[in-house]
Amino acid sequence: MDRIALSKLIGANIRKYRVQRDVSQEHLALESGIHPAYISKLERGEKCPTIDTLYRLARALGIPIYKLIDIDGDIDNISDTAYKIQKSLSDLNAEQQNRVADLIDEIVDLIK
Repeated sequence: MDRIALSKLIGANIRKYRVQRDVSQEHLALESGIHPAYISKLERGEKCPTIDTLYRLARALGIPIYKLIDIDGDIDNISDTAYKIQKSLSDLNAEQQNRVADLIDEIVDLIK
């Protein structure tokens, strides 16, 4: 895949998640610290973002960075679910995290 095609696919992902969150380019620019004209060029595939830019956009959109670079469209629900579980577990205290780990071990034993 050449750089132009890659830029277009990543730009389409940026736009997809921005629109899904009902956020304007201007609002995304404010939240990410990236100029709105540059976001527009990214979404049109005219520019290829750096890792830093992708990180800032992902944080502003509240999504993991891998969603912006999913050029094959094959990140499935398992990845999304794993990310949500990981995020939820980080909100638990140590005792609660240990209990969840114990429950997972019990489930795994039942499956075997």
